[in-house]
Amino acid sequence: MKGFAVSLLLLVVLPATVTCGRPAEVQPRAPVTIGEFWTAFRAAVAATDREALASLTEFPFQTRGPSDRDPLVPRDRGSFQRIVGQLLEADPGMRPQPETMRDLIARTSDLRPSPAGGTTARLGSFVFREVQGRWRFTMAYLDE
Repeated sequence: MKGFAVSLLLLVVLPATVTCGRPAEVQPRAPVTIGEFWTAFRAAVAATDREALASLTEFPFQTRGPSDRDPLVPRDRGSFQRIVGQLLEADPGMRPQPETMRDLIARTSDLRPSPAGGTTARLGSFVFREVQGRWRFTMAYLDE
């Protein structure tokens, strides 16, 4: 009987000890400030990491043609991931020579909020917004 009690005690205590002894898995903290967001966004663009880009994007993500009069097109996560390459290779039209959004992002070390309210920012054909206290990639102008 004593052996049974010891075995039962080990079955109950040992798993708790093993579980408690493991280091906790640390979930990465979502970027909050525009500087944290921009660092993470640039790194994801440089690596063409579609998952990381999606994690920094607000869904439904929206695209529209080159004009503000063009209709907004809502995109879910899957649709966004299918067009990421097209978004990054688009020419924002900011220089006489063609360049890509990827190039523009690589050479832009700071993303600054617009002066009017400070909750939106734009770089080339990309629009970013502060949504519930976190900066997100929310829209892009896309010439389809």
